[in-house]
Amino acid sequence: MTSSHPSPLSLNRLNAAPLAEAAALLNGLYEHSPWIAEAALASRPFATLADLKQAMAQAVRQAGRDRQQALIRAHPELAGKAMLAGALTSESAHEQLTSGLTHCSPEELQTLHALNNEYTARFGWPFVLAVRGPSGHGLTRVEIIASLEQRLVSTPQVELDECLKQIDRIAEIRLHDRMGLSGESS
Repeated sequence: MTSSHPSPLSLNRLNAAPLAEAAALLNGLYEHSPWIAEAALASRPFATLADLKQAMAQAVRQAGRDRQQALIRAHPELAGKAMLAGALTSESAHEQLTSGLTHCSPEELQTLHALNNEYTARFGWPFVLAVRGPSGHGLTRVEIIASLEQRLVSTPQVELDECLKQIDRIAEIRLHDRMGLSGESS
């Protein structure tokens, strides 16, 4: 749960709230991209949490490629300049802390920076990974570096699709946090 949303969110509250309030309740699920929540809210009322997650994912998939790439570019590099400068959103800061990226050795930082630079040069956007992992408890630094190395050989279309999948997972974990649930999929 983030400090800007102290009490758990509920579907009833989200369904009943005026549009602007509902959008504010979902702000930050997708990094610097409030348009996703706004588009998804047009599908209210949501009968289940899965319906809400599906509506948000569908908003991303229906956006054009330019908007999808802008969404990917809104994400900070892992262990990058924004983390080192303390300029991450509270959600991203929590995720990078959970995965141990804030405690990288100098060698790990050097490896991550080199791989991030190679990845960005190849694809034109930053590497995106749901660093809290499949259970929501965090990938290790070794797992993160291995994922980055493996994904460097992808084609641009495969990698764009993978980034969007990872972004949906990040949003899902953040939503679960807001609702006072574990990071596991439902």
